[in-house]
Amino acid sequence: MAPASAVDHDGHMEAKRMTSSNRLLVVMGLGLVGLIVVAAIIVAFRDPAEFEPGSPEAATQAYVQAILDEDAAAAHARLTPALQRRCTVEDLEERHYWRDAGRITLVDSKVKTDAAVIKVKFTAAYSDGAFDYYQSSYEERFELEMVDGEWRISSATWPFYWCREV
Repeated sequence: MAPASAVDHDGHMEAKRMTSSNRLLVVMGLGLVGLIVVAAIIVAFRDPAEFEPGSPEAATQAYVQAILDEDAAAAHARLTPALQRRCTVEDLEERHYWRDAGRITLVDSKVKTDAAVIKVKFTAAYSDGAFDYYQSSYEERFELEMVDGEWRISSATWPFYWCREV
């Protein structure tokens, strides 16, 4: 009888180990979700990067912020006259933007005397619970020209996907 009791007892111990392992996984999962939430809060409340006033990077940042703030008139004012004719304030007001952009970063900038190319990366992170974290991102390229002493957006696909052709 002792061997049967030992088998039962060992089986019971094995079940306890499995339960402890499951608890450990749950605690680790909750810890991971907690870290993601803390990181998201830190990123959300961090001050945006500051670029030299009057630089192409600052002009691009102001343009992107105006779009995200849904201030079509401010965004439109940052375009070259040619791009303003192609995409009106009304065109900008009718667009739906990627509002979930959790992070927008400068990828690259190439500046010449009167022209610049700025690449920006839009990244959004999503989580539907423990172990269900994913992110998506894409890059946009903004071309700028110097117009009357001010950097203005001369070419960009975002958010001009449906603006009329000139």
